[in-house]
Amino acid sequence: MSDKPVHSKRPATLGGPRRTVHCEIDGLPAELDREELSGAGVFVVTTQPPAVDTEVSIFLRIDEQRFEMMGHVVQTVSWESAAKSGKKPGYALLFTNLPDAERKRLMGVTRVAREASNPPTALPPRNLSQAGASSPAKDLATAAGTLTASRATAPAKPAVPAPDPAEVEMLERLKSELKQIDEKTAWAVLGVSQGADAPTIKRAFFDASKRYHPHLFARYAHPEIKSVVTELFIAHKRAFTTMTKLNKGTRATRP
Repeated sequence: MSDKPVHSKRPATLGGPRRTVHCEIDGLPAELDREELSGAGVFVVTTQPPAVDTEVSIFLRIDEQRFEMMGHVVQTVSWESAAKSGKKPGYALLFTNLPDAERKRLMGVTRVAREASNPPTALPPRNLSQAGASSPAKDLATAAGTLTASRATAPAKPAVPAPDPAEVEMLERLKSELKQIDEKTAWAVLGVSQGADAPTIKRAFFDASKRYHPHLFARYAHPEIKSVVTELFIAHKRAFTTMTKLNKGTRATRP
């Protein structure tokens, strides 16, 4: 029996935009939910997730767009764990070698695809005139009376819950970390020395990815948390790219 994970497949929704994305992971065909895909990575639904730190090759096809990259498994949710928590089983993949230009292109495509999958509901046109209305003034009075009555009988809107203090504290900490990154060099962002070798740089980046992968923060309700974490991830990815280039340049100049 093959050790490769078995990826779930779901048929496209008939009569509307596809909510799935075709892809290949290590050569095996799979379909991903558009809602689980971002410029940072994707959550793959499967009952047999690979081990954390596994690296896989990924080929994505979104409409007419094509993307190829490597992925690093940073989190797994077993079938047993998913059954207890009510979550989906599978694993979170971090895109590791996607250039910034390609990452921005992917983010744009996924945003457009997500909007196409969830179009806003159009409100029916409002006809304020009633049959037999004799003047604009009568129409306006009728509309005003209807509006007043509807406001009087409309149920009160539910109160917006106050932000979780723990999430607010987390958000402030993440914002502080993001602000400090702007003042650091690439090696300081990753927490390595300027002359660090390739394995050390890669290990530091993967450790950072396990802290700042957006999928790890999806359970939090505060809308800003995932946005700030995504910026932190991109900043560490940029530092990793810079350090990798510096490492290659240093090796090339050695006698």
